[in-house]
Amino acid sequence: MSKKQLSKKSLKKKQKKSLSPQHKKLTVSQALQEAMHYHTAGQLQEAETIYRQILQHEPNHSDALHLLGMIAAQANDHDTAIELIQKAIRVDNTVPNFYNSLGNVFNNQNLFDKAATCYQQALSLNPNFAQAHCHLGSALKNQGLIDDAIAHYRCAIGIQSNYLLAHQDLIFTLNYAIDSDRAAIFAEHQRFNEQQAAPLLALIKSHLNDGNPLRLKIGYVSADFRKHAVADFIESVLAHHDAEKFEIFCYYNHLQHDETTQRFQQYAHHWRNCVKLPDEALVDQIRQDHIDILIDLGGHTADNRILVFARKPAPIQVTYLGYPNTTGLTAIDYRITDNYLDPDGMSEPLSSEIPQRMPASFFCYHPHENSPPVSPLPAIQQGYITFSAFHNHSKLNQHHLLSVMLHTSDEVYEVKHLNTFV
Repeated sequence: MSKKQLSKKSLKKKQKKSLSPQHKKLTVSQALQEAMHYHTAGQLQEAETIYRQILQHEPNHSDALHLLGMIAAQANDHDTAIELIQKAIRVDNTVPNFYNSLGNVFNNQNLFDKAATCYQQALSLNPNFAQAHCHLGSALKNQGLIDDAIAHYRCAIGIQSNYLLAHQDLIFTLNYAIDSDRAAIFAEHQRFNEQQAAPLLALIKSHLNDGNPLRLKIGYVSADFRKHAVADFIESVLAHHDAEKFEIFCYYNHLQHDETTQRFQQYAHHWRNCVKLPDEALVDQIRQDHIDILIDLGGHTADNRILVFARKPAPIQVTYLGYPNTTGLTAIDYRITDNYLDPDGMSEPLSSEIPQRMPASFFCYHPHENSPPVSPLPAIQQGYITFSAFHNHSKLNQHHLLSVMLHTSDEVYEVKHLNTFV
């Protein structure tokens, strides 16, 4: 949190009162700066204590209310977060970042319409607020408003050209656009490489692997070694490596640890929790592990470490599974795919990596142990076809739905998204 994002009213107040956190006499302004330092460093309890001390002295201190609300949001206490941030807005309704933070709380609850309204309010106060444009883009994308989302991602990048998240959200969302052809999508991936990744090629260091062909060291980088769709398709791969020929390293980039995570830890010879490691530190870790082949499982999806791959910490780099399109990175050598996703001879001009096609499908599904047996085809008994889509409904557009409806009659359509049936 920078001083520029603080309430003007808070900054203009004369800080005559003093606080004494940790036995030091501080003005309210000094205490706020100390709390923000703790907050940025992830020491949330220390930050919360000081924010509350400030509010004891000044119950309507808008910045302390807002930042305490952000701590509540980080603890997934959404109701408290909303109450605190809305109170901050009532105290000072001129701060764009207050609306942006409130929008983030609504967005995390999948209340995308409310989130979008908040981001729009932030932009009405500051049309050049890049983060609000990016967040509004995500709220619109999650409502299926793909073209509007793309427009706001482009605005965010236009304001802040090095805005990594906005650029990745843009190229990710282009895959959902009805009127985007593959050449245009590839061109945007190439622009991402030129602006975000290619400059990091200068940081490449010599590799430390010995290239022992008798036992290669394979590294997998993913935020999805948990209850996640990607885990369902990578588990069998990890479980069936030949331990005599391959030494497996898993670099896990997420805070969530569940039963799936525990199983995956058993498949790896070496497990690295890397979510708190900066890119440079993770690059050094991979180099020190002497990795021969490094495999990206995220592409441009959430919580990826794509800029680690841009620094090429391993001599051979591969992308697979999580993002079924090119990454655009010239630092990644190969992409594992198949002839269904990338027909032979058609995809090479639209991929920065060399396609490596699996003989059947690049998917390798691992069914859950408690999965029920496959039932007879329901249409035989019911007399009609039921179409279901059990994934993010942003992947479905009006063209797809109307096409199905126009070619069928008396059918049932069911869409599940974010644990809600419609």
